[in-house]
Amino acid sequence: EEEPCFETDPSLCNQYDSLEVTMGRYIYDLTFFVIVITILLNVIFGIIIDTFGALRDQNEWIDDEIAGRCFVCHNERHEFERAEGGFERHIEGGVDGDHNAWNYIYFMIHILVKKATDYTVQEAYCARCLKQGKFLKFMPVHRSIVLEELEALENEGKTDGKDDEEEKVLTADILNRALRKQFKRLTGTIKELQQDVNDLKKDEPADVSRSRRPPSAYNRARRASYSNDMGQQEG
Repeated sequence: EEEPCFETDPSLCNQYDSLEVTMGRYIYDLTFFVIVITILLNVIFGIIIDTFGALRDQNEWIDDEIAGRCFVCHNERHEFERAEGGFERHIEGGVDGDHNAWNYIYFMIHILVKKATDYTVQEAYCARCLKQGKFLKFMPVHRSIVLEELEALENEGKTDGKDDEEEKVLTADILNRALRKQFKRLTGTIKELQQDVNDLKKDEPADVSRSRRPPSAYNRARRASYSNDMGQQEG
């Protein structure tokens, strides 16, 4: 019986002497396919895909940083939305913008091109920082005039509110003290009036008062006298 041959060229089948050689070659080809074609290529494709994915994520992060942060001061976009003009005005070019990246680049080029003997004091300091590789020393990192002005206004508003609260507390304290003094004065006046009434009761004879007027008229007179005394004390 003729042994099976797995070669594409039938003439090569005569080179095999036994079934063991044919099966060995079959196992070798299958192992090569599994290891090289299936595993190694998938590993290579995975590395390539992961690399491109990492590059894509990095590019997206760079785009987000450019769109959401100031290149100069590195403050986030939403912090400038409270100010007039917002973030767009902050990074606007020319004299209207606060932190335009191109203005700083032009300034650095200006320092590099300008003669050292013509430097101003500020330009000499910036040139020394650039020469030492410490250009961040003259960059306003995490600092902005707009944000500082907003913070100053907010602090001023908090201080005014605190002053108003302290003024209200002080006014309430003054009123409380005045009411206490007035209450003590009225209490003393009432006690004096009560003492005067008691003295009048003791000095006036009971039988004479009864003979002069009826009890009802006497009571009305005492009430009128008491009212007049109260009016004089209040005046």
